[in-house]
Amino acid sequence: MDLGIRGRKALLCGASRGLGKAAAMAVAKEGVDITIVARTRDILERTAAEIRDTTGVRVTTTAADITTEAGRTAALAACPEPDILLNNDDPLDRRRHDGARLRTHREYFIAQREDPSA
Repeated sequence: MDLGIRGRKALLCGASRGLGKAAAMAVAKEGVDITIVARTRDILERTAAEIRDTTGVRVTTTAADITTEAGRTAALAACPEPDILLNNDDPLDRRRHDGARLRTHREYFIAQREDPSA
């Protein structure tokens, strides 16, 4: 399938395994250079190698927890202007992200970076 996204840049958070990994692989197969973010560096690096080997796209990794200001800053430093953003950190977990249901993922991600209490 050609989604017409070849050559774009994607930032995928929570992308070292499960749904996030599957999404990263799918986007990479479309010819998108990706930055994947997860907390566990060794799993993240193995995932990146698998995606690179399978797709040949550029894969950048950032080991960070995007539920923290430092993690969001690191993610955006690695991919400052993503064309595609997948925030796979369970933004509807109201114990960590009050009010997130009212925002798109991009709005939420940026709002949390600007004001962690938002």
